[in-house]
Amino acid sequence: MRSCKGTTKTSRPLCSAADKNSLNSGYLERHTHIDEEQHAPMGQKLLRNICDNDSLKWRQAVNAANNALQARHCLWDGINQSIQQ
Repeated sequence: MRSCKGTTKTSRPLCSAADKNSLNSGYLERHTHIDEEQHAPMGQKLLRNICDNDSLKWRQAVNAANNALQARHCLWDGINQSIQQ
């Protein structure tokens, strides 16, 4: 279960709906491509180099990844909430 702390509501939108759709579409397309093509392979190599055969390091890496995913989920929940307003 995730807990999102520090969420705030804005009284007015930061940009128009058309601007949001355009920005979101372009950003997500570029971000997905970069993640698939560049970041994922580099991250995997980095993890293998750092953790090697150390089971404690692998458990710590998994825990850190879970925490990062929870934070990212909270971020996108906040963005979605802002767009819906």
